[in-house]
Parts: sequence; structure tokens; C-alpha cells
Amino acid sequence: MKKRCAAITIALVGVMLLFSENNVNSEPAFSFYQRGTLKLKTAFGTGNYEEALEELNKAIEQYPNYSDAFFVRGDIKNLKGDTIGAIDDYSKGLKIDPNNAIYMYYRANLSRKVGDIREALKGYKKSIELYPKNYLAFYNRASVYLESGHINLATKDFDQTIKIEPNFIGAYILRAKLKHQAKDIQSACKDWEIASKLGHADSSKMMRLNCK
Repeated sequence: MKKRCAAITIALVGVMLLFSENNVNSEPAFSFYQRGTLKLKTAFGTGNYEEALEELNKAIEQYPNYSDAFFVRGDIKNLKGDTIGAIDDYSKGLKIDPNNAIYMYYRANLSRKVGDIREALKGYKKSIELYPKNYLAFYNRASVYLESGHINLATKDFDQTIKIEPNFIGAYILRAKLKHQAKDIQSACKDWEIASKLGHADSSKMMRLNCK
């Protein structure tokens, strides 16, 4: 999971670096931000994020309304295991840039991680409003609904996940589980069949056990 998070962060930082310079009124702040993001990329292999963190701190000191700097500093804190600190920086960045769907989604994930389900659902809803094609926001919200016992809402979000991304195995697996629990074996078997074709071995086992 940490490797996946690091890979996503590397890609996102690269994109943000392209656009960040034009959105900042302080050249020194952008220079600190630029050095910080470059040091962050080189830190993934070592896990030593302190130099990158120091540069981002300086960028924010120079330009306190630097939303991208807050977002990337939040990424660093998240990578360091400081979930609360990451949420705080994402929140500060979103206060400046409230229409950032990606970091609205990231903050929702971390809110869910710390057990703040209300904020997680609120964040997923806003992220989806800002970017309706984010199938992961639908999937994660469905998972929260499932854990909370809101089966119909979970099913609707799994349906939407699959509509946007038909090859997303996780949605088929969990939707099949819901359908199996509801005694809708035929529909569950259809989802297991698709998940099996997409490479999920356990779905093949479920088909052998439950489907004619």
C-alpha cells in the first residue's frame, strides 16, 4: 500500500509542479516548493523525507496561501505515518483551493482511516460532485456504506463504480457478496464470473461452490 501511495504521489507531484509556478505570486516560495518536490521524489527509496519537508515548510512561510505546498506537505506527512498531520495540511490546502477533487478524495480516505466516517462520507460526496468520473471515490464510499450496514446505498455506488470502470475487480467482488447475502444467487454468479475472468481466483471458487 505504501509503495502504491508513493507511486501516486510521484505522479501527482510531477503534474502539480507543471502548474504550480503560474499560481504563486512569490518566486522564492515556488523555488522552495520546487526543491521540496524534487527532494521528495528522491526520498521515496530511503524513507528520509525531512529535507523535502523542510523545503515545503519554507515555501509555506514565504507564501501562506500556497495550496499546492500544503497538499504536498500533507503527502509527506501521510508517507511518514502522520495521518492527523496529513489531514490538517489537506484541510488547509482545501480551504485555499476548495475545488481540488483529488485532495478532497485523499482527505476523505484519511478521515475514514481515523474513523471519522461522517467526514469521510462528506468528502467523498464533494469529491464526486467535483469529479464524477472518480470511480475510486464511489468504490470507497460504497465500502463505507457496506461497513455501516447501508446495503442499498452501497449497491448503488458499486453499480456506479462498475459503470465508470468496468474492469475494476473489487466492485464485482463486494457486489457479489451483497447479492449472495440477499439470496440473489444468479446475480452474484454473474459478478463472480466477471471477477474470475478478470483474474480473481477466489471468485472462481465461489462460482464452483454456488453456481450451476
